Amino acid sequence: MSNESERHARVLVLIERPLVADVVRLTLNHGTFVTRHARDIREACEVLDAWRPQLAIVDIDGFGDQVVRRIASLGPPGGTAFRSSP
Repeated sequence: MSNESERHARVLVLIERPLVADVVRLTLNHGTFVTRHARDIREACEVLDAWRPQLAIVDIDGFGDQVVRRIASLGPPGGTAFRSSP
């Protein structure tokens, strides 16, 4: 039997406002998602490197743009590089 991370989509939630982050996590936990919340750039990078989420919900204000660049540099969890058309 596969573990929970293999059965459900992994989602990183990076939102600075705790109440908003809680609502997003609660909503996703009602579906087939497993969520992890990062409170800052350091935690987000640790989750990205170790857990390789399939989806990230990022509040761009503040340090979100750094996380988006990090996600783009890692490529998708499956290992296939994705490049958008110019």
